[in-house]
Amino acid sequence: MPGRTHDNAGQLPKIALEPYSLLITDLGYFSIVDMAERKEKKVYCLSRLRHDTVIFDEQGEVFDLSSYTLWMKKDGVLRAELNVLIGKEEKLPVRLFIERVPEMVSSQRRRKANKGASKKKRQLPRRVYLYVISLF
Repeated sequence: MPGRTHDNAGQLPKIALEPYSLLITDLGYFSIVDMAERKEKKVYCLSRLRHDTVIFDEQGEVFDLSSYTLWMKKDGVLRAELNVLIGKEEKLPVRLFIERVPEMVSSQRRRKANKGASKKKRQLPRRVYLYVISLF
C-alpha cells in the first residue's frame, strides 16, 4: 500500500549496480548487511549513519564518538575522516566522515529534537552530539 511501507521495501534496493558505482541513500535505506553485500560487488555506498550504529576503531575497540567530537570542538577541528568498523556483529570497514555544523544549525536541531521528544513524551537520546555534527 503506497505510503504505508518502509523505504527498504521499495524497488531501489533491488537494482543491480555496476562495479565501482556510487549509491547515495538516505537513512530509510541504511542497512549494514546490504552495504557489506554491495562492498563485495565493489559498489560504493554513501549514507548518513544511524544514531544507534555501533562504531569500532581499526583495532576493534568501541569508538567513543562523543569524546571524539568534544575533542574536535575543543581543538577547533571542523572536519574529520576516519577508517572505522560499523555494526556490532558485522564490523564492516568503512570510512567515516564527520563534519561539525554551525552553532545555529546545532541549536535548531536541539530545539527540534526537544520539541519532538516532549510531544511524544520521551527523553532525548543520550547521543545528543549527533545534533552537533553531521555523520556520513
